[in-house]
Amino acid sequence: MGAGHYVRHLAGSRWASYILRRMAYAYEIDVERQLVIVVFSADANLAEAEAVMTEVHADPRHSLRFSRVYDCRAVTRLPPLSELRGVAELFRRRVDPTVDTRRAIVARGGAPYGLGRMLQTLLDLIGLELHVFTDLDEAIAWATGEVPSGSGTGDSGGARDSRLGRER
Repeated sequence: MGAGHYVRHLAGSRWASYILRRMAYAYEIDVERQLVIVVFSADANLAEAEAVMTEVHADPRHSLRFSRVYDCRAVTRLPPLSELRGVAELFRRRVDPTVDTRRAIVARGGAPYGLGRMLQTLLDLIGLELHVFTDLDEAIAWATGEVPSGSGTGDSGGARDSRLGRER
């Protein structure tokens, strides 16, 4: 089952809703598209982000080269800046910056989107690329390379690479 189909199925199913009420996250690895999709629930926090990273890395289908989409649209809790810094630190510790992969976060508009952009900036400061979207399909298309990086598609806004002075 394709990743986009999985997430749409996951988001719309009563079973998935039940699972996400009991757990802070769910993930799927689409080996064919080389994509990991993580769906966070309403109360997800830094501990759950670390837990899902550990689970995904232990999954035999996982590869560091797979792109990632973090679907945070169901998250209702707004984390403080200190927690966003903790997420950035988690990425710094757990992600190899020499492995070229795409990371996208999908957030609702408004404050959650703004927090996503803050995380994007924090990761950019440590040399990791993250684009922020409000549309899941656009995020998946970008993450899987169906849309070139820096094209301005979606909500990523054609983020500039401050280290190289060019669009990425």
